[in-house]
Amino acid sequence: MGFFCAFPFEKLQIFDDGRVNPCCAWTSDQHETLHTYFQSDQIALVQKQLLQDQVPKQCIKCYDNEQRSGQSFRTMNQTFENVESAIRDRTTALPSFDIKEISISTSNICNLKCLPCENASYIRDVELHKLDMIHHVPILRIYKNEYNLKDFKSLEQITFLGGEPFADKITFELIDQLIESGQSRNIRLDLNTNLTLCTRENLLKIRDNFQEVLIKGSIDGTGEFNEYLRYPSEWKEIEQAIDLIQELEIPMILTTALSNLALLRYADLVHWAMSRGIYDLFLSTVHTPRVLTFDHLPLAIKFQLLEEFKILRTQYQFTSRTEYAIDTCIKICSNTDIEHDMSDLSSWLSKHDDLRGTNFKKLWPELNDHI
Repeated sequence: MGFFCAFPFEKLQIFDDGRVNPCCAWTSDQHETLHTYFQSDQIALVQKQLLQDQVPKQCIKCYDNEQRSGQSFRTMNQTFENVESAIRDRTTALPSFDIKEISISTSNICNLKCLPCENASYIRDVELHKLDMIHHVPILRIYKNEYNLKDFKSLEQITFLGGEPFADKITFELIDQLIESGQSRNIRLDLNTNLTLCTRENLLKIRDNFQEVLIKGSIDGTGEFNEYLRYPSEWKEIEQAIDLIQELEIPMILTTALSNLALLRYADLVHWAMSRGIYDLFLSTVHTPRVLTFDHLPLAIKFQLLEEFKILRTQYQFTSRTEYAIDTCIKICSNTDIEHDMSDLSSWLSKHDDLRGTNFKKLWPELNDHI
């Protein structure tokens, strides 16, 4: 099988600055909007290349990640394997669309300053600017609805991203529109949330009005490790939100932005999730900033983690998604090609610690001998 992806045929991601892409991994200097996307020569060419098993330059991020680690955003969303034949059969003219899924970043409003985050949280960008780690001026961005969702006749799923959807009133303005039109009864709703602002009222509204709901809870560690990586969250609030979601019997998966620091405690997160009856785990690997990537870990630590993940792999009956997450960790720890000086990571984290009053050396003491 060649390189193929269904996203440019069936999915849209609408960003808070007005850009429209097939997905968040798309790489292009040519920006599309809802006014240009459906007549775009760029999209037509990408579709043509995919149908010919070629790798479009816009998809190079996924291709490179697959060559390096065996996984990418494309492979972690493998629905393309089930729909490729149908797309090939129905496509007679390009561009060709049958939009089934839309993801919307409603704004960059967020209540957290997650360590790997840049350009998705306004307050995190303000912090990075203060630390002189970004040079663009942070701008508060809010999604402006320029398209009626009722016009997407084949729509089956809508995903709200952030920022933090529960921190943004626009999320529920759009949800109310879907409910009032009756469209929600035929739609699956996915909500990506940091789990710090969930309320019974809002959870009941979505549970009782949509065909299906999935909460994607973003957690990068347990306890004080998550509080550090997703500063300034409080672990007690997150556990209370999980209690509420489980009480209301709303399906949930845990998603992790897997940085090198999160990798060091990921096995503990898996054990905790299993103990809470959360069996579906998803991860995306962090590629920026560079200091949070996995080559900024000592090989000795990676070897130790490798054995830990191999043992973990045999301890539970995992879902296929969770197996994939752990296998990804095993592949990462098996890669011994590059090892960077740890001074860059130490300096980067120390600047954050000085501003926030935190201490990474206390939380990850195994790094101290290598700094």
